[in-house]
Amino acid sequence: MSQLPPSRPRRLRITVQGAAPQDVQELRSLVLQQFQGRYGSIEFCEEQESPLLTLPGRDHVPLHIPLRDITSVTSCGHYTEVCCGTRTFRVRIPFGRVQEKLAGSPFLLVNRGVLLNMDHILRTRDNGFVMDSGAFFTGRCRSYRSTRRAYEDYLLGRAGHTRA
Repeated sequence: MSQLPPSRPRRLRITVQGAAPQDVQELRSLVLQQFQGRYGSIEFCEEQESPLLTLPGRDHVPLHIPLRDITSVTSCGHYTEVCCGTRTFRVRIPFGRVQEKLAGSPFLLVNRGVLLNMDHILRTRDNGFVMDSGAFFTGRCRSYRSTRRAYEDYLLGRAGHTRA
């Protein structure tokens, strides 16, 4: 097994689907015993149906993308690029229309024409956001504080806490 380059994040995310609760617990303990030293953090997620982003595809065949798989959405001329880990879909649709479809989901507008899935943000750094893929997106200078605060509030809410 090859080692990750030092610049890449050392995070392991395991998604479990259709397993009995006792099997999930057993799997969790086995993975923690085996890999705890190799990774900085290990996250277990129980698979749930994810809402879909439906976009026009080629030959009038719609493109259905689970929201949990989308890492970023960027504007590129008259096109919108939807990045899903190693795959990128380039669709001829206005960025604003995709932004409307993603309203109320865990997506954060960090700059003009850049939406990030907050579940895939690894950390904030130097007026920007580092994604779990290693990509770096710069936030707007004027509103970076409020954007970062919105991201932190999302993390607190996901953990069941609120800002004092």
